[in-house]
Amino acid sequence: MNIGLFVDYYFNISSMQIIEYLEQACEKFGHQLYIFEGRSINDVEPMIRPYNSIYHILSEKRIDGLILIASSLVDTDNIQKMDAYLKSIHIPVVTIGRKIGDFPYVHSDNESGIRKVFGHLYGHGKRKIAFVTGLMEQKDAIERYETYKSLLQENNLAYNPGFVYEGAFSKRSGRDAALHFAPFIKNNEIDTIIFSNDDMASGALTAFQALGICCPEDVLLTGYDNVSWSALTDPPLTTVSQNYFKMAAAAWRILLGQISVKQSFQASERSTGETTAFNAFVAGAVAMEEKVAVDLVVRASCGCLENVETFINEGLTLVNQNNMSVSEHFQTFNLDLLLQRLYGTIAYHEIQNFIIVHFPTPSPFTTFETYTLPLEAEVLFCVVGGKPCNEKMRFSTSDILPPEIKERMDKSPLILKPLYFSDSVFGYFVSSYKNISGHILSEIRLFLSDHIQGSLLLNAHVEMEQKLNDTLAELQAVNQRLSLLSHRDDLTGLLNRRGFFGESRKCFGCTSKDSHIIAYIDMDHLKTINDLYGHEEGDFAIRTVAQVLSESVREGDLVCRQSGDEFLLFIREAGKSVIPYMEKRFANNLRNANETLGKPYLIDFSWGFIPVTRFDDFDDCLRQADDRMMASKRKKKEVQKKEEHLEGS
Repeated sequence: MNIGLFVDYYFNISSMQIIEYLEQACEKFGHQLYIFEGRSINDVEPMIRPYNSIYHILSEKRIDGLILIASSLVDTDNIQKMDAYLKSIHIPVVTIGRKIGDFPYVHSDNESGIRKVFGHLYGHGKRKIAFVTGLMEQKDAIERYETYKSLLQENNLAYNPGFVYEGAFSKRSGRDAALHFAPFIKNNEIDTIIFSNDDMASGALTAFQALGICCPEDVLLTGYDNVSWSALTDPPLTTVSQNYFKMAAAAWRILLGQISVKQSFQASERSTGETTAFNAFVAGAVAMEEKVAVDLVVRASCGCLENVETFINEGLTLVNQNNMSVSEHFQTFNLDLLLQRLYGTIAYHEIQNFIIVHFPTPSPFTTFETYTLPLEAEVLFCVVGGKPCNEKMRFSTSDILPPEIKERMDKSPLILKPLYFSDSVFGYFVSSYKNISGHILSEIRLFLSDHIQGSLLLNAHVEMEQKLNDTLAELQAVNQRLSLLSHRDDLTGLLNRRGFFGESRKCFGCTSKDSHIIAYIDMDHLKTINDLYGHEEGDFAIRTVAQVLSESVREGDLVCRQSGDEFLLFIREAGKSVIPYMEKRFANNLRNANETLGKPYLIDFSWGFIPVTRFDDFDDCLRQADDRMMASKRKKKEVQKKEEHLEGS
């Protein structure tokens, strides 16, 4: 039997606990787990949105039942969209964390969680307790809020509507709640706030710090969910931990019950296409809802300073080194060489099964509900049992993998990730992953997406050159895309180093002034962001810096991402007098970006400016700008150390 799992990010605390249980259960009963890793259904970021094409690869022909982590994949605005999709696939489904339509679901015991938080705070002697709800059309939000009201009544505490703020489960609404409660806190009318999730509590902590309100000295805060970064806030967040391992166990029991019921339903010669009848049949034989107990996680935000947690995450350096090896190996647009290097990487990381599936015709992804999966695909690369397979076969995408290949694979868990460039989805890969880092697979996915597409475009370029007279228009289109790949950075859309030097050369001798300015930019703390929050957040920080730099220069000036965290600027027809203005723009735009985004980390960079008058001096001027940037970075660190010393004394 094949079990599917829809997950948003493999490496977060909820996903990992759920996957751990399902791996054990599938291994025990001889089933196979397919993990479809996508992103939130509502994600609109162009570089992330096509990730969700992977969910459409699920096939009722090959997957017997599906578990969906709905709490992270689906928000209120998309419940109906997901409900329609799940009904269309005609297989048993169980959702975790959020109810979708009439499908069975598992969720945490919200009443127990709020009671544990309230009781702990009450034990601290707190009686002026405010509450921030989630979106009140959601069941979780309603249950947590109603429990809060009941606890006030049980403890003879008056209910005050002004002490309740309706949030939206977002950091922004948490910041808004902080602004609402600030006057009450300063007047000593409120001394404690319970937030209905960690995102809102984190947003409130940031806002309170800006307002000069200290936690836990002036007000105690608690969250709900125990997300992966909740121990890294300042102060660490007291929260409620949902037991995702037990949730997975409950979802597993319900799903197996559904599959058994479906078999009985089919045996009775009723049509599974009659969704309403089938759901009614299931409802009469299988539990449709199950609550799972929660745990209170006590940290410093509730005043329990002795419970401050510290984390030493060993092994991250090794992960980064491995990732660097991936990036170095994949720097080629020669498809044969690329696949040879891929095999070396897979063998090094002991990945036993790895299959690249390619769509002969790429499929554009605009929205989740309109995406259409191609009917056929072909195997571009295949390793089974650690050994390469040279067969190039076509098959129906409803099989997920060619049956000939699937028969030769063991039943170890498989993870599926999409391959796409821009909004064009051109395939996916299926990989075993036991005993390897999921970060490596994320890096492999990124580089394969870029370089397979580039390789295929290059091959198309060669073929079309042979038919130049008949296919001139098509050749020009491919040339333009190849030019974009060779002169633009895919992550940010900025010029790369090659494109930057080419465009800079054109500016000398072609303008009314010979004086220009070069700037060398280096991000601060990117490694820390990657280590603590993951490479997806690191990529987000890089894109944010790219946006800040682009907004800080004029139209016609050149902005380049030279390498991982290094950027270059070429400011045309400018002298030394513009440097102070540029530094002021950098500082203002950085501050605005950090305030708007409200991330739990600071996005920052250091810079160095130098004038240049001749292109022959370009390299030497870049080195001087780099030296000035490093001097600025050292000075910044010295100032930070002095401030930390003063705070410590």
